[in-house]
Amino acid sequence: MKILLIEDNRAISKGLVYTLEQNGFEVALCENAESTLNSLGGDFDLFIVDVSLPDGNGFELCNEIKRVCETPVIFLTALDDEDSIVKGFDLGAEDYITKPFSSRELLARIKRITKKLDKTMAMNFGDISIDFDKKQVCKNGHRRAGIKLFVRWLSPIL
Repeated sequence: MKILLIEDNRAISKGLVYTLEQNGFEVALCENAESTLNSLGGDFDLFIVDVSLPDGNGFELCNEIKRVCETPVIFLTALDDEDSIVKGFDLGAEDYITKPFSSRELLARIKRITKKLDKTMAMNFGDISIDFDKKQVCKNGHRRAGIKLFVRWLSPIL
């Protein structure tokens, strides 16, 4: 599983990268919104996003992520007020974890999301992926519009 970690605090990111890699995950790190936007074309299975970044915020990044693909997002942030938490879920995040946090808890939550992902019916053909559950097609991680009819037609055949 390939994870994009968006975290500007180097002490936190260093520990998280180590923990995630020790648990079998491939991790890429971005420390700001700009580098994250440049990395969205990558083939990531999960985004872990801090809300407070030096050049933007994680809520805006989540909007952009959800605009181009349906990759799951976990917010990992110090913002623990109810409005922020609700906003995170309203934007489509699968989870919202507040700092300080437990690495074991984060791993358990990632595992839960992974199990959910494994149950989806999807196929990949090079740079094209078809997700039958979501009825969408992505090319290079970008959702293609107007394709739902094709996926509905193709689903019974497979």
